Amino acid sequence: LGVYSVGLIIETTADYQKWIFKTQNPATFCNARLWSISQHPNWFGNLLIWFGIFILNAPALIETVPVEGTLWDTIWGFRRLVLACLSPAFMSYLFNGQADGFFDNHGRACQRKVYWRSGLHPIRRDCQQDYFKAFLNNVD
Repeated sequence: LGVYSVGLIIETTADYQKWIFKTQNPATFCNARLWSISQHPNWFGNLLIWFGIFILNAPALIETVPVEGTLWDTIWGFRRLVLACLSPAFMSYLFNGQADGFFDNHGRACQRKVYWRSGLHPIRRDCQQDYFKAFLNNVD
C-alpha cells in the first residue's frame, strides 16, 4: 500500500506542478520542483502505482500447491504471478524507451541516434518536440 500511495502522490503532485507552471509560463520548459529532479516524475509515479498494485495482489496470485505436488505443480502455481509481472515490466519498458529517446511522445519508435552533450545527458536529435527545443535552449 505504501508503494502505491507514494506513486499516486508523486504522479498527482508532478501533474499539478506542471499544470501550474504551464499556466504561468506557457512557452517554457518545465524545470521547477519535481521536474527539476527528473525529466518524467509523473511517469515515475505511474510506474510506482503499477508496482504497488502488483505487490498488493502478489499473494493472491500464487496458488497453493499440495504437499505431494511435483516441481511442475509448483511452477504452474506461479503462472498468474508471472503474467502479472508483465504490466509493471511493460510500463518500465515504455518509461525507459521514452526517456532514452527510443519512443517519441506518440509511441512511435525513433531512430536510436543519441548525441551526448557534456558526456552526461543523452539529447535526442530526432523526434524533437517544441518543448524539447525549449529544453535545449535552457541547458548550459
